[in-house]
This record gives sequence, C-alpha cells and structure tokens, in this order.
Amino acid sequence: MIKKGFVLWALLLSVAQTAHPLRYSEIRLPEGISPFAFAHDLFGNFYIIDRTNATLYKLDSNGLILGEINSYESERFFDPVAISLFGLKISILDRGKNEIVFFDKNLSYLASIKIEPNLQPLTFFATPGRIIILDRSGKEIFFYQGKSWESNTIRINYDPTFSEIGAASNRKKFFLASKNFILKLDYSGKIEKRLALDGISPPLSVSSRFVCFLVNDSLAVSDEELEKINFIELDRAKLPIDIFAEQEVIYLLFRESIIAIEYEKGN
Repeated sequence: MIKKGFVLWALLLSVAQTAHPLRYSEIRLPEGISPFAFAHDLFGNFYIIDRTNATLYKLDSNGLILGEINSYESERFFDPVAISLFGLKISILDRGKNEIVFFDKNLSYLASIKIEPNLQPLTFFATPGRIIILDRSGKEIFFYQGKSWESNTIRINYDPTFSEIGAASNRKKFFLASKNFILKLDYSGKIEKRLALDGISPPLSVSSRFVCFLVNDSLAVSDEELEKINFIELDRAKLPIDIFAEQEVIYLLFRESIIAIEYEKGN
C-alpha cells in the first residue's frame, strides 16, 4: 500500500490530507561547512563530513561546532566519504587511504582497518562485530569480521552509469538503495525483499521503526517490509544531501541546515 500524505514547500511547511501536522525544527549550519554526509547520536550531537575541506565536524543540537578534525591536523584523515555510528565509536570510510578509521565521540583517533587493495569501496556501514563494504568495481558486498575481509558473493545489479548506492542497517536487516530499487537482505546475504519503483535513489536511512529514502522529489517513509509507504513532498530545488532516521525523528541534511521531522508511525 503506497499513499501520499504530506507536502513540504520551500524546505518543510505543512501536512496535506491529514489532520496531524508534521512538527519540525531547523538547525542552521555554521558558515564555511560544505556538508556531504552526516550522522546523529543519542546525545543530540551531529557529525558532518565536509568532503570539500576533508573535515569531520561535531555540532551540538543548536548547530554550534564542538570539534573538528581534518587532513591538516591528522595524516590519517584524508578523503572521508561515508560515516557510521555504533556505540561510542564513529567510523569513517577514508577513500584516500582506502581504510576504515575509528574515532571516539570527542573526535580522538582510535584505530584504523586497511581495506584490501583490490576493493574499491562505494559505501559501508558498521554493525555489531562486523563492517560491511559495498565494492564499486565488482558490485559485491564484503564483510570484515575478526582480522580478514570475506566476500559473501552477493551480486548487486544496478545501472553502471549511476554511481551512487545507499546502504543502511537497523541491526536486524540491512538495506541497499540504488537507481529505481531497494533491496532488503539478512546477514547471510539472502535477499528478502526487492522494491522496484521509478525514481528511487540514495540517500537511504533505516531505524528500528522505518526505512527512509528518496523517490523523485519526495521523501519516502516505509515500514521495514517495504509495503506501507508515505511520501513527504520536498522542494525539487532543495532536495536533501543525506538522511538520518531515528526512533521518532527523521533528520534531513541540506546545504545550509538540518531539518528534524517528528514522524509518528501510522501517519
């Protein structure tokens, strides 16, 4: 069942065809930050990758900078392209050195894991006890467990001219989004669901309650089974750069701000 329910003009305004308006707030980003990807922790802090300046920023809930780290301060941090939070660790995919770099919540360097040279990582995410990387060249999924990389030989069929793919996990299942489709997989690599819909594209985010992704100029909010989907229409000229979903809040990253939407399941 797919239904349209919400309309957002400019950035976000009001709800159409429902008696329950969306509640939202806007956090302005400091000048000089060029956001590329982000994450949010349970303490209200944001971690924003600025790939243009090779910098990872930590911001509080009001948008104030609490810390930053870049390639000029640490030789270990060069080309950040993806971020994943798990527990008290921040994981960064550094494509420049082809490794996963770990920081604590104060942005202090902890450790790094070198990615095998034959892999060309497109994106990744961290889960309990493992790191999962999507390979650009072979369209395969690689798991890091213990001290080695293992391929589970999952082949991902997506348009080779479309270089983006999104990946996310809610600790039970993981999801992949590329041009016009989303896959839901278990951790053995079995595909449990494939949703094909014209206009689907990354970014993608998953919480324990819902799956969020873009469909043309709308934000789609689905249940885990990818069956019940609501659409929040966005301004086509101001589509989000990234999405981060939590229990009851969906965060959208834009060029100049972060929008927090309070979303109730069942809207």
